[in-house]
Amino acid sequence: MDSPAAATSTPRRKPLQPRNFDLSTTAGLQPKPKPIALRIPPPIRGSPGKENCPISPPEPEPEARPREASLAEELAAVRQRRERLRADREKTEEVLRERDAVMQRWAVELEKRAEEQRNLELELRLLIKLQDLISCSMVKTPVFFTSSAIHGALDEF
Repeated sequence: MDSPAAATSTPRRKPLQPRNFDLSTTAGLQPKPKPIALRIPPPIRGSPGKENCPISPPEPEPEARPREASLAEELAAVRQRRERLRADREKTEEVLRERDAVMQRWAVELEKRAEEQRNLELELRLLIKLQDLISCSMVKTPVFFTSSAIHGALDEF
């Protein structure tokens, strides 16, 4: 099994840079600068498309009001907020009371309709039983006609 392919050693990858290089030869080999249009702009801080962004602590936000706000102003703001919450709670309770009244009326109406339906079903069952009783109580007797009675009835017409 001596094949020419087996005789040659496996080709090795060519290194990217020679291991032993001269500074004199590399000084003449300067890479070409990229054209300006193809240069990538420097990354913008916090750009959403990058995965490996450096993590920095969030910048402190400027306070909405100065720290020197007086206690009276804070107390007035709290009172206004509490008053607003109380008014909202009263509105909500009123809406809930109205909904409860509507639901109660609806429940009463449904109960009335259910009672009417039960009464109609009972009446229908009674009528069906009455019809069955009438049909069972009727005695079906054979009627014998004589030929003279038949001829007499035909003559009248």
